[in-house]
Amino acid sequence: MDTAGHEELEARVGAQLRRYVAFHDLPSVGGGDGWPQVDADWCARTGHDLVIAWDIHTDINLNGDQLLAGAINDQLDSFFNKAKAFPNKVSLRMWWEFNDGNGRKVGNYPTAWPGGYAQWRDGWRYVVDRAKATGAHVSRGGNVTFFWCANGADATGLRMEEFWPGAEYVDMIGLDAYNDHGAPWTEFADKIQPMMNRILKLPGATGKPLGIGETGSVDINNGKANWYRNLFMTTKWGDLKVVDFFSAVGEADWRIDHPESLRAVSAEFLRKAPR
Repeated sequence: MDTAGHEELEARVGAQLRRYVAFHDLPSVGGGDGWPQVDADWCARTGHDLVIAWDIHTDINLNGDQLLAGAINDQLDSFFNKAKAFPNKVSLRMWWEFNDGNGRKVGNYPTAWPGGYAQWRDGWRYVVDRAKATGAHVSRGGNVTFFWCANGADATGLRMEEFWPGAEYVDMIGLDAYNDHGAPWTEFADKIQPMMNRILKLPGATGKPLGIGETGSVDINNGKANWYRNLFMTTKWGDLKVVDFFSAVGEADWRIDHPESLRAVSAEFLRKAPR
């Protein structure tokens, strides 16, 4: 969950994990630009790409009305200019798991998006257009991409399809999914299939790079190591370009190097990963 933890994990599995994932908020009205300078400096020094799970937080004074009115244009431009100057890739997993019904999502937290689905889509396009205007987006020769990342299942009446902003505003598509307590034990390839099949039917989605923004497994009857081994060895999703692991202790122990049996599996396969 920080650069020190990332370094420690790399040491434990004996491989560089090129994508460093950090959780940060969009700029707030009247605040700074939100560029994660400490994380970015470390990534630049160590040769890591910077992946940001980028959320919108109404408790720091920002909602869809303000965003579309241009209230944070200067901060967004500053953010994207710094991103453009960053020497490696920057991936923005913006408003991730939008269909999970938790946090600041459409429906459950209407103050974030008083205009509902349509405003969410407009907001997404608005931010991408700011990235394009600064030259930071890859379409303008920059290094910034946008990762449209759904939850592995819809919740509380939300439908993933309602959040699709259009293929021209998305660089990578995918989802987050966990093999969790309280549900049948499900192998990775089967876990992601139902939602990924729906995502691939979205207009213009065919041919987009596929990614997993978060994944992990609980350990039941010492099965965790085999779950990860099956993930690494599956041929069912050969089109996946990236898989980011949530290697931390949260509501469960999602660490990719614990227990010892799993560490051996992770080390075996992560050492083969593209750098």
